[in-house]
Amino acid sequence: MSGYTPQLLDHFQSPRNVGILKDADGIGTAGKPGEGHFLVMYVKVKEGRLVEISFQTFGCAAAIACGSYVTERSRGLSVDEALRIPESEVSTGLGGLPLGKRTYAGMALGALRLAIEDCLAKQSLNAGTDSAPKASSEKL
Repeated sequence: MSGYTPQLLDHFQSPRNVGILKDADGIGTAGKPGEGHFLVMYVKVKEGRLVEISFQTFGCAAAIACGSYVTERSRGLSVDEALRIPESEVSTGLGGLPLGKRTYAGMALGALRLAIEDCLAKQSLNAGTDSAPKASSEKL
């Protein structure tokens, strides 16, 4: 696979944290199922930290690798720390992404942000408040 780094190929060939996370506290989907590449991220949060995280994707090697990397990188982080992971860090962590494939770092992080936002909204509803807090991110 020309243009793919050893780190990216490792995450593609042996993706980490793949599958549905039962009883997820939050679920986020980036892209549109049935309309091209998409990624679904599942999170469990305990005491403000991501204690479990998994993903599913329909996409190319780069999409799979980005989903895998983001799950590994964000596990154990606080919600705020996870929301601050930049796209450039995903690319760097994978040894670089080929031109035209860099969008998948944003897709994986977008799904993570949406999953966290979903979790925060559910927590807010369970607490009996009227408005759900929004995850602070530059772009979803």
